[in-house]
Amino acid sequence: MKINFSKTVLKKLDKTLMAMGDSSFHKIVADEIHLHASTVDLGIVAQKINSGKEVDIPIKMVNQIKAIFASERCPCVGIVRRTVAVILDKAIEADQKKNKKKK
Repeated sequence: MKINFSKTVLKKLDKTLMAMGDSSFHKIVADEIHLHASTVDLGIVAQKINSGKEVDIPIKMVNQIKAIFASERCPCVGIVRRTVAVILDKAIEADQKKNKKKK
């Protein structure tokens, strides 16, 4: 399924942009995946996400990424972890709808 993390912008409750340091959202996601990647293929996906482009990620790897961000090893703040989960869940849902239409 195709996912693009670079289009995500996190905002505070007052609608101002959340400070992300020197990184943008997709780079933070890519760094965490790269740090906790259990396979070379997942590392390659992290590099593609880091480039800021849309990435085609197989469902097996989507589930691995969800597990990384759900893990207590992931030091990201809650909003980043929840946002990644929402993006991946929406991608899974869209992929399932697309597959139903093909049948």
